[in-house]
Amino acid sequence: MKEKRTVSFNPETDELPEGRTDFQRLDNQTDEEIARAVADDPEAAPLLEGDLPPDARLIIPVGKETITIRLDREVVAAFRAQGTKGYQTRINKALHTYLQLQRLALRGSLPPDVHEYFVPPDATKRTTP
Repeated sequence: MKEKRTVSFNPETDELPEGRTDFQRLDNQTDEEIARAVADDPEAAPLLEGDLPPDARLIIPVGKETITIRLDREVVAAFRAQGTKGYQTRINKALHTYLQLQRLALRGSLPPDVHEYFVPPDATKRTTP
């Protein structure tokens, strides 16, 4: 049986757990106190305009969608054999890598001996994913 890791905490009725953030103290901090804390912590210092490379782009990650998918047992076993924690993330990464290779193949950027594995037979009817 898995160990329960979820902990319920009600700040109105419960004592602050040991080693946890004191949200009341944070809520009571003034803007000046926050600015002073940031100034004292070099890792928390905000990026200045000149700190970014000129070709830097903001990329906002797309959320994930929960689905049900049927996979061969062999596939699931292989990903779980690498570690049961994170196996779904590894499957997602493998599928994402496949899509990237497919896009390269559709642009003609892969060697011919690899190209055929990533271009769907009806690729001429589709647009690039």
